[in-house]
Amino acid sequence: MARGRDPGDTARYQIFGDLLPPQLAELSRDIAANGIQQPISVDENGNVLDGFQRLRVCQHLGRPCPEVVIGDLDELAKLRFIVGRNKARLTPAFRPRIAATLHERGMSQRDVAELLGVNQSTISRHVRAYGQQPDLPPLTVPLTVS
Repeated sequence: MARGRDPGDTARYQIFGDLLPPQLAELSRDIAANGIQQPISVDENGNVLDGFQRLRVCQHLGRPCPEVVIGDLDELAKLRFIVGRNKARLTPAFRPRIAATLHERGMSQRDVAELLGVNQSTISRHVRAYGQQPDLPPLTVPLTVS
């Protein structure tokens, strides 16, 4: 169980950032009422791949957080796994940040384009545009759920 795990220590693979406060509050209410329905995913070294928000909420509520180990993945396969689990969060407004983050973490623009379902020139524009926006908010925000 990941009860004592510090999400800040395992944020290496947190590509998608935190949920917005209303979404996080909804998740917190759901977990408080129904528990964890899907375990968090960790790699063989205990790094969280998927489930950062569930982990944060469980820790906030003082509940155990079940986990499943996803092993034998190289770095690119881990990034592919993460994006696959978070496809619903790939909104057009958020896609440039994700594209740039994946590229910064070692994926070629061609691989990022294939993963996100767009052409390579779109990824190239996203990477350039993201680099010109230094005042974007951070990917993580403090947990403030009532």
